[in-house]
Amino acid sequence: MSIRFFRCLAFAALLGQGTISTAQYPARPIQLMVPFDAGSSTDVVARAMQPALGAKLGQSVLVMNKPGASGTIGAADLARSASDGYSIGILGMGGIAMLPHVRKLSFDLDSFDFVCQIYSAPVIVMVAPNSPHKDIRALIDFGKANPEKLFYGSPGIGTPDHINMANFLRQNGVVGTHVPFQGGGAVSQAILSQQITAVSNTTVLLKAYNLRPLAALTAQRLPSLPEVPTAREIGPPVEASIWAVLAAPKGLPQAVLGRLEQACRATLEDPAFQTVAERAGFPPFFRDGTAFRAFVGGEFTRYGAMMKAEGLEFK
Repeated sequence: MSIRFFRCLAFAALLGQGTISTAQYPARPIQLMVPFDAGSSTDVVARAMQPALGAKLGQSVLVMNKPGASGTIGAADLARSASDGYSIGILGMGGIAMLPHVRKLSFDLDSFDFVCQIYSAPVIVMVAPNSPHKDIRALIDFGKANPEKLFYGSPGIGTPDHINMANFLRQNGVVGTHVPFQGGGAVSQAILSQQITAVSNTTVLLKAYNLRPLAALTAQRLPSLPEVPTAREIGPPVEASIWAVLAAPKGLPQAVLGRLEQACRATLEDPAFQTVAERAGFPPFFRDGTAFRAFVGGEFTRYGAMMKAEGLEFK
């Protein structure tokens, strides 16, 4: 027989091995990267997903924290990992839809295969429980009457809390003054002591500190806060949410991506996960990878325009 015949035979064997490997996925534990510290909101969600996701995949899922640079260190590490389904991670909106507009990063949206969106948490505009501003109209009127004297805080420049609040105020004709802090804990203390006037955040902050909700940046009123009007009820229809996605390095075999998506959907439907996620203030929200890519493209463009309006540029 010819050398060419044996080469073809060897190539066919390699193809067969690859098919068997994909069909047997997963054959070993999977690393789930979290780009924030242990105990962070994303970490809480990841560890709530861990048992159900592992059970659906039939393998152990190991949570690995890789914090730093507002989630971009972990995201960059994930983008560089092998695209075999054994390295996956949870990416937040800041790292992939916002910070790329103000920092040169080693990754972009095309660096990842998106498995499924995990949650979507509504954003609320809120003030201290003893604030003189009893409703959202009072807050807006104060801001218009006192240019640049309405102070709002966030965990840092370019974060969702910063940009969502800045956009809400700007759309309502208010020039606010942004005060960045070192982390969410400092923001909480500042709003309670009324060093700042208002913040935008999820119901996590609202419940933890008994803050007064003034407006929901949602399409409809929230069932959990039926007395709180939406932004569109008092002015321009400003909407915002805090979301995260389960992702993997670009180039996953389609069969592996499909297996992960199926397991992700089942995990989000798991009652134990739903209980933890709801309690943490991050309602489970499934959107498949294809739909999410279209969604995140829109979010990237939308937040880019907001950040440009704030004068944020590449550093």
